[in-house]
Amino acid sequence: MAGFTKRSRRCVCCVIPVLPLVVIALYGHRYLLHVFHLKPLAPVGTAPFTTTPTGLDTVGLSSSKTTTTSLRTKYRTRTNLFKAASKSSRDFQLLDKTRVIVDVKQHSDVTKDPVKPDHFKSFRKTNNDFEASDPVLNDVTQHSDVTQDPVKPDLVNTVGKTNNDFEQSDPVLYHTNEKALFKALRNMGLHVTPGMGLRHEAAKTEYERRLMTTLPLVDFRSAPDEKKSKVHILFPKGDYKAGDTIQFRVDLYDGYGRRRTSGGDEIRMRVTSPTGTASLAVQVQDLRNGSYLGTTFLQWKGTSIVKVYLTYPREFLREAARWRLTVHATFWQGMQFSNDNGVTETTACFPSHPVPGYASVCNMTSDNGGLPYYCGLPTDSRLACSHKQSARGLYHVPWVASDSHIKQLLDKIDTKPYRRLIPNQISIPTRARGSPGQRTLPPCRSLPSRRSWDLNSPRGWMDNGKWRPLFCSIRDFQPDDVEQCLTNHTLYLLGDSNMRVWWEAMKNMLTCNRVESGHKHRHRLCEVGSRSISVKSAIHGYPTHSTKFTENVPLPDALKELRHHRRHLHRDVILVLHYYLHFSFFALDVFRVRVRDARRHLEEFLLSIPDARVFIRGPHVVLDGYKKHIERGDIYGPAYIQIWKEEFEGLWDRVTFLDFWDMTIATENVSSHPPPDVIKKMVRVLLGYICDS
Repeated sequence: MAGFTKRSRRCVCCVIPVLPLVVIALYGHRYLLHVFHLKPLAPVGTAPFTTTPTGLDTVGLSSSKTTTTSLRTKYRTRTNLFKAASKSSRDFQLLDKTRVIVDVKQHSDVTKDPVKPDHFKSFRKTNNDFEASDPVLNDVTQHSDVTQDPVKPDLVNTVGKTNNDFEQSDPVLYHTNEKALFKALRNMGLHVTPGMGLRHEAAKTEYERRLMTTLPLVDFRSAPDEKKSKVHILFPKGDYKAGDTIQFRVDLYDGYGRRRTSGGDEIRMRVTSPTGTASLAVQVQDLRNGSYLGTTFLQWKGTSIVKVYLTYPREFLREAARWRLTVHATFWQGMQFSNDNGVTETTACFPSHPVPGYASVCNMTSDNGGLPYYCGLPTDSRLACSHKQSARGLYHVPWVASDSHIKQLLDKIDTKPYRRLIPNQISIPTRARGSPGQRTLPPCRSLPSRRSWDLNSPRGWMDNGKWRPLFCSIRDFQPDDVEQCLTNHTLYLLGDSNMRVWWEAMKNMLTCNRVESGHKHRHRLCEVGSRSISVKSAIHGYPTHSTKFTENVPLPDALKELRHHRRHLHRDVILVLHYYLHFSFFALDVFRVRVRDARRHLEEFLLSIPDARVFIRGPHVVLDGYKKHIERGDIYGPAYIQIWKEEFEGLWDRVTFLDFWDMTIATENVSSHPPPDVIKKMVRVLLGYICDS
């Protein structure tokens, strides 16, 4: 350092420590970006990295200015990503608050994704509303039995297709449980092809949506326990007399003794005398907080005992709805095909296509009164759609437990006693009415039809073996009274086997000189020639689920016969229509479609024959007679009543609704066919609406 002055040496010593800082200032930011994962490290002189996860362009690193800009851009990019993630999280929370819960953990058959608008048609469309341009209606010309009508070909090709019976607003689609369903169909002796005809189902009714948006059962003891639940009388007083209105509140508790905080359970109540000679149902209101409100009248002098039954927990109802949405029918119907050479095959059928397990289906709509109905095309090439013979029930699809807790609950439901009684019954001493005498009621024949639709429970009560309506009066009918009432009448009972037992009760009231009563699943006829009386019963159109071959009569065919009797035999005509248990195997939308179609046909019928009488026979309580209660029964009974009322609004003044739900609660019915004494009470109600006092 001899060549440097003292001042120069001092300057050099100051500069040397600064050099590393200059190097860091020029190149060190690249290492900082790499450490903080803002940009991968690239060699000096290479092109800047220009792709980001968000697709935004970044600024190159050629200067300190651009370095600062790049850092700001990266910070903003990460901030935007964080904000987007936070927004997505908020959207998920909002979606969850709408109670649209996709249960993937317990039910593998539930899709994770919502309906994509670009995948499905945007307008409302059901399984049965197809157009000729739809790809699912490919015309298969190699089959000679294909109709020339492009809209309804007998043979429908559904390879790789799914049904369109859902809307964009449906939050969850349920796919075919192929393993459980195809195993059951093969056990029925059917030839089904894996992967063919798979369906998407959605909870389309408000009732099903409410069930499916509740949480599934994750702990058996968290289900309601009737032994721990309680019943309270509201606004108790020391003195009760016959005719007073009384209310009760039911508070449900689970197996841990905790209060239930949401509703959806099926609670049934009845009031009975100590000897059981008097009883009536109670109107139940779900308060949606784990409590239920019961309202009824005190009808008799003496003691009234309030009995409350926890019939179906909502977790059971949810599982029943889910099972129907994933196997599509808990009991399947088939169609037998056979040719002149003795080749025979039976295939599965469904009220809409595709039919699971079949690449192509045969259109049986024309045989079902215009209501859609499809059966799988036989796999044997020697059989075609034109070889169809007759329909028959196949077998049920065994329920597969998705969880040990729900299995425990279903085992409890299937174990007697089916009426699970809450133990703390309430006894109410009741004195006679304050004023003597009974209130005079008008005869049911004079009651406007509209009144039969909007009545609340209780609609009547049992009094020493007689059913007494609370809004009209019915006299006791002797055989001569019935024949006089039905003179010059044709009474048509269209429905399932419950209409057959009605026909048998009517036949026992008449002196029939002509009787046709073959197989129980075929039509039956009783005629009294001297009085021009015809009473006929028939099985309604498909679907029907008898294990034997059935003779089905679609509603349009029955109405055509009634028009003939009116115009050519000059008789008054009466129709009683009953749809119930044969639809309980399906999701609710199948029943709604059938009821909607019935309304259309009956509206046209009443326009052509204004003085015709039409009655709708509602559902009844059914708690016994099935291997597994989840497969069929009265679980949809209240929902069916609501569907009838909604779809027939506008015809309430022309059609009478026969509601026997209260009667079968009061009589503690358990069978799919009520006992003969209850059947007689039902027929007596019908006659009360037909005959004058």
